[in-house]
This record gives sequence, C-alpha cells and structure tokens, in this order.
Amino acid sequence: MHMMKNIKWLCILLIGFSCGPKVFYFKPLQSNVSPGDTIRLDWKVRGKPVMLVHEKTAADDPANIKPGERLMEFILAFKNSDKYGTAQVIITPPETSDTVFLRTKDLHGDTLMAYGIKSPEDYFTIHGVTSVMNRTLFVWHGNKMIALEPGDSSPGFNDTPVGGEWKIGTLLSPAEKKEHSIIPSDLKLLIVKKHK
Repeated sequence: MHMMKNIKWLCILLIGFSCGPKVFYFKPLQSNVSPGDTIRLDWKVRGKPVMLVHEKTAADDPANIKPGERLMEFILAFKNSDKYGTAQVIITPPETSDTVFLRTKDLHGDTLMAYGIKSPEDYFTIHGVTSVMNRTLFVWHGNKMIALEPGDSSPGFNDTPVGGEWKIGTLLSPAEKKEHSIIPSDLKLLIVKKHK
C-alpha cells in the first residue's frame, strides 16, 4: 500500500515536470529584412510565454552590427521559469554594401584563383560590384564572368542573387612570379546589394 502511494506521487511529479513550460523551437522566417518589412517568427511552445523585444544598433554592438543596420532580438520567456528561446533579425538598409572575401586556393601557371560560397543571401540581389584591389580581377558568379580593373565598378552581375558560388582569378605580377611569398593570401571585391 505504501509503495503504491509512492508510485502515485512519482507519477504526479513526472507528469508535472513533463507538462512544464518548454520551447520546442523559436526562429525567424528570415534572418534579414528591409525597413518596413514584416518580421515573421515561427515557434512551438508548451505553456504561456511572453515576448520581449530589444533593438540594438552599431553604436551598441559595433563588432556584430554594421553601421546603418539594426538588430532586433526577440526573447520568448515564461514567468517563474528559466526556460526561454531567442531569435535575431537584422534590419538592413534597402541598399547596402558587403565584401566578398575569398582565400586563395590554387595557382594555375601565372593565374591565382580563389573560390567560395556566399550564403545564405537569397533575399539580396546584386546592384553593382567594385574592385577594391590594386590589380585586375576576373570574377565568375551566377553563370557570368566579368573583368574588373582596379577601382572599376561593373553592373555585370546586377539583379542576380548574392548567394551562391563565387570565383575570383588574377594574374601574378612579375615580382610575384619570382617570389611566391608575396602572392596575396586572399582576393576580394565590394558588392552593393539590395533586397529583392
């Protein structure tokens, strides 16, 4: 009889713990939005949470937020519980710039190549690319190829998604052909991107 009572209380405790507040998932449908866009969050919880919202700018967190961007942090929390979930959404200006920065991978004769994937950026399209290196760059992206002279801008990739594979190539200078230790370890260019 005494054992049956203990089992009954144990069952009640287990049910109580299994029915406590819980966040199964809490996530934004898009991690980047443009000003005026609707921020959509998706969640599944057990219990009745409250949502807290914090906004940060580059002045608050310059290491993680670019100038002109805002970070919205959402916290889904339960009263008198340490269970919670967080989600972050970055609000970017309608048009902003970013650097495609690729480590050099291969040397084919006198041509240096760098490859990389820029992702996830499916909600941005390119609105221009500019060479930020003091050398001619050959750039492949979205089934297109363009040549960029130092400081030049090109609309060659306009309206193609930022995300996906990037490839940059450049010819070695006479000095670099003789001394491989001065070959650049990365190739980069600046892209202007805008929300689709």
